[in-house]
Amino acid sequence: MLASDIFHCEICCGGMSAVHLLCCHHPLLHFRVGELIGGSQREERTEVLTRRMIDSGLNPDDYWWYLDLRRYGSVPHSGFGLGFERLVQFSTGVENIRDVIPFPRYPSHCKF
Repeated sequence: MLASDIFHCEICCGGMSAVHLLCCHHPLLHFRVGELIGGSQREERTEVLTRRMIDSGLNPDDYWWYLDLRRYGSVPHSGFGLGFERLVQFSTGVENIRDVIPFPRYPSHCKF
């Protein structure tokens, strides 16, 4: 798992090291479809988020909307997401996820 994939997760139990990143992120992985369900404790502090973005090689200006949601503070919160297309792929045995996506997404299709 790349650090840039989880910049929004809260760091747990001792923080970051050069070897690995320990965070409150608990995915349900399947060998054929990848992450079927992902759950994590979100980082609510904007200064920590900004530093983690920079440390991950991400430009905080590209995530202005994400930081803006937390400008006036937030509460500790968690969440999970189930990838519908991955669930359909897993349930039907379809090899390629592109064959189960009902509304294809591609670069420059959406302005935001």
